[in-house]
Amino acid sequence: MNKLVLVVNTLKRKISPKKKSLMKSFGWSETNENYFKKYNQDLYKNNKGTFQIQIRSGNIWYWFFKLSSGDDRLKYLCKCFEGVDNVYPNSFDKACDVLKKKINLSFKGIRVGTINLSKYIDEYIDFLINRGNLEKQTRVKGGITYNVLVKKDNGIETIDNPTTLKNKIRSINEFKLYCIEHNVKVDDVSSKKMKSIFKDFSQYLKVRGKRKFNGAIIESKNLKNSTLSKSTIKLFLQNTRYFLDWLSTDEDEYGRGLLKEHPITLEFQNKIIKYDIGKQQPRFDFVDFTKSNYEDSIGDTSEFIKKVWFTYCKNKGDIEELRTERLSYSKKTKQGGIVGTLHKNQPKDWVIMSDITYFISFLQLKYGFRISEILHSFRDKNSWERHADKNYQSSYFRKVKDENYYVLEIRNSKSKDRSVPIEETIWSFTQEPPNNVGKKVSKVNKNGKNYHQWETNIIDVIFSLFPKSILTFPSPNYFTKKNKGYSTTYYLNLFKSKMVNSVKNGGLGWDKRDIYTTHHLRAFFVSYMLREEGVQPTDVCEITGHSLITMINYYNRISEESKRATLQRSNLRDILKRKH
Repeated sequence: MNKLVLVVNTLKRKISPKKKSLMKSFGWSETNENYFKKYNQDLYKNNKGTFQIQIRSGNIWYWFFKLSSGDDRLKYLCKCFEGVDNVYPNSFDKACDVLKKKINLSFKGIRVGTINLSKYIDEYIDFLINRGNLEKQTRVKGGITYNVLVKKDNGIETIDNPTTLKNKIRSINEFKLYCIEHNVKVDDVSSKKMKSIFKDFSQYLKVRGKRKFNGAIIESKNLKNSTLSKSTIKLFLQNTRYFLDWLSTDEDEYGRGLLKEHPITLEFQNKIIKYDIGKQQPRFDFVDFTKSNYEDSIGDTSEFIKKVWFTYCKNKGDIEELRTERLSYSKKTKQGGIVGTLHKNQPKDWVIMSDITYFISFLQLKYGFRISEILHSFRDKNSWERHADKNYQSSYFRKVKDENYYVLEIRNSKSKDRSVPIEETIWSFTQEPPNNVGKKVSKVNKNGKNYHQWETNIIDVIFSLFPKSILTFPSPNYFTKKNKGYSTTYYLNLFKSKMVNSVKNGGLGWDKRDIYTTHHLRAFFVSYMLREEGVQPTDVCEITGHSLITMINYYNRISEESKRATLQRSNLRDILKRKH
């Protein structure tokens, strides 16, 4: 009897001449099987076995793959046939293709591969919702009903940052809609086709408009304002890759375990962003910084704060004069006449109201804070420990004992912790600040007479002028939301109204200084600091929480300006103009 020994992953087997001949008629050969093994070594690594044919009811032959170990070892592949069909040159080639798909699907069945990928995106979203202890809530805005995700109020702490998880869900929802529209199947993920799908998805994002809060796409002729930024597209692509990673990760490692692998690597993603999405100008390049604009902005805010503080100290902490001066109007009769009394139209504990923008802007200009780091800060560590959600960015003030300065302790801001000392002070010359918040300093005037001044840290000034709360800046709805802060959206609207808009429209006209957002104040701080003699970019990194790469970009830009200024002061241009 002739013997054929076929080696597949060191597994030896005997095939009868009759069956060997039959297998060859279906496209098999020892060479073909070894070629398949050679070019699919990653599949065989954890799935050693052999191709076999077996007869079933109706005297029909079928291809199977028999695993060398484990339970349920025999895996059905496909029906045998001689010659070609509409797709494959022979049935062995088809069996090989089916085997690759089944291994990638962990032998869960080819029918799984025909399911739209959106089904598993829904599973992934549920997985993220559970990880973040989130729940869906229905809201109505402008007569439109929409859903939002919020953290459950059940006291359960989460390992993952809920904000990060909500961003992942928002991103992968976009890919889900794309999969439904373009009929992307599970089977596509483990093949080279996934690269084309990923690339097409990036192009779709590049030309697609932004979405409104209810999911509708904004249509605008102004493409700059209506299309997605490069950073947003990168976020969408990155979170799509995270989903594919989850789909291909074992269940005991908190994945889905549906596939063995996928072709979308970080390197491929970065190539798509670099070559297909294109280069985007860094945010800081939009700031046309000048030292005079920076100093004028500091002056606008500090003068306002000093004026309010002097009046507060002069009245020994009695805020009624301030309220009368700033927050009142004359009462009118129904007939149009004016009554001799004033009506104060704000809560009795308030002095500042919408002028909070002067205080926040001052701190951003002087220390480069992100808006959320200062706007939602806690007054002390105890309040922070009791009320802050440690999964989100948070911050609190720590006063240095026996010293006249505070430290803002910032936690989990862009996944980093940092501490920023705040030593900015305000002088009061005639009256001692109430509640002993100021530091008494003895001076001697030109005539040799002794006098006293009081130096008060800006944070003590803020704590004195704003109503008592666990937060540095409590909500304007103080009596109903005492321990709540300003919403970021509400504050940004205030900033635009009070600081950016022209004087004619009730603002300070900062738009003429190219200041349009609170982020520009942070950029002003960095630009100013790096122009100061002796300041190291690494120190500015520590203060602002910027990455070193971002700081180097700032520094290189400023260095280029310096080199241009140096050359402009030289006689080189004059030399070139001379006639020879």
